[in-house]
Amino acid sequence: MKSAAGKFFFTLFICVSASCASRQAPAPKHAPPIRSIAIVTGNSLANAMGIELYNQGFRTFEVPATQELTPKALQSLASGGVDGILVVTTTGRKYDPLPESASVRLVRTQTGETVAALTWSNPVASTPGTPADQVVRKKLTDVARELVQTLLQTVPKPPK
Repeated sequence: MKSAAGKFFFTLFICVSASCASRQAPAPKHAPPIRSIAIVTGNSLANAMGIELYNQGFRTFEVPATQELTPKALQSLASGGVDGILVVTTTGRKYDPLPESASVRLVRTQTGETVAALTWSNPVASTPGTPADQVVRKKLTDVARELVQTLLQTVPKPPK
């Protein structure tokens, strides 16, 4: 009796092991790379970042700041070949065209998921508007380049 039960459990063990070993884990789903980005225009930093992204090999498009980013609008952009949309908001001083701070968000048009998000602030000297303040603060093109380089740590450049 023991040998028949032992054979049964041994056979059952082998069958279960074989079925588990033959299963393959599903391949992880990787989102397609972002190769084209629509830039929500409306401020100078967004425009400068669009130029930097173009210089890095991305196809770039402009979307007016008045465009609502509803799921339907994102799907429309996706069907038009746009992979992501870049939203840049800035704060600054009335007398100074350089941004004081910025937030950047890249959203995948197919899913609406945020791919990358970052914030940045420009250094300020003790007295705003003084020559020392102008020396300490970064120029718009330098800010755009820095933000794009940070963005590229999450979103790799498209292959050439």
